[in-house]
Amino acid sequence: MSGPAVVERTGHQHGAWTITGRNRDRARGTYWDATCSCGRTGVLFAGDIARGLCTACRFCSHPRTGRSYRTAHRNVERAKGKAKSYTCTDCTEQADQWSYDHADPDELIDKKTGCAYSLKVEHYGPRCTSDHRAFDERRKAVTS
Repeated sequence: MSGPAVVERTGHQHGAWTITGRNRDRARGTYWDATCSCGRTGVLFAGDIARGLCTACRFCSHPRTGRSYRTAHRNVERAKGKAKSYTCTDCTEQADQWSYDHADPDELIDKKTGCAYSLKVEHYGPRCTSDHRAFDERRKAVTS
């Protein structure tokens, strides 16, 4: 007698994960190879997928808890390190902050401040304070 049928999930999206293939191991059960939107690969267990526990890898900008502006920025720093370790995207000065590029089709707006942000690390770049302000002002002028 065999166990329950396994649903084919290859190509399906689960949070930030895209399923790339299925594996079976007697000790581990059924699990799926997957790629996170940040590019890292991992395995997802069928039971965890069924319970909705697979949102993103631990390095990715998709927070496991919360979807706030502050959490998004903390996750960028967790994934990429401090912005001060980089040169500003717009000049040769040392960067001070992570700056959102406004290119995420799933852009979110912070309810308290009205600031746009993304949960995806790849949409942030290092900027010095003055270039960050100038970038945001240019963005406001275009969208107003």
